[in-house]
Amino acid sequence: MPPIFSREDKKKIRMQLLTEGRKMMIERGITKTNIDELAENAGIAKGTFYNFFPSKQDFILEIIHYYQDEKLAQLKQLAEAKKGKLTPEEALKWYKTLYRQQENPLYQVVKKDMDWIKTKIPSERLFRPEVDIQTAKLILSMIEGVREDIDCRVLANFPKMAALALENKNFMHQEVLEINFQMIIECMYRYVKGE
Repeated sequence: MPPIFSREDKKKIRMQLLTEGRKMMIERGITKTNIDELAENAGIAKGTFYNFFPSKQDFILEIIHYYQDEKLAQLKQLAEAKKGKLTPEEALKWYKTLYRQQENPLYQVVKKDMDWIKTKIPSERLFRPEVDIQTAKLILSMIEGVREDIDCRVLANFPKMAALALENKNFMHQEVLEINFQMIIECMYRYVKGE
């Protein structure tokens, strides 16, 4: 008989899987992120893992979303500490933390990984334009001095361009990729300010 977990146990196990999964993904890459090992570390059977996530692809996608949600929560905390609004410079400083290689699980995603993820994840779950625009609007609502005529789609495309660059990093000078991301972020900053 499979174990019965309380709601609190399920939440704790799920968070442990996501935390350990992100760490494993950053250290080893997607293909070497081992579900058997993750399940064992969480004290569950491998089959029970699939009660939390329908597939490894879903799990990887959830790790990426969890990281993004975590960073967005960090921005909200920063804005709340500043009475709800950050200067564009403060927002820029936060945004630059998104592309640290040692923290961002997207650094481990390459094109073949995305192709593999697409075998189980429908395209409408990978490209969610309405979520992108809502997220951009939420971020902009926490920044003062935003240009009046801003197009949230343009803002939403910046992280997508960075993700595409990461997928194809094998064709780039990887040792300077973080510098390139900082330059993309600077360009986004100028766009938000209307410069």
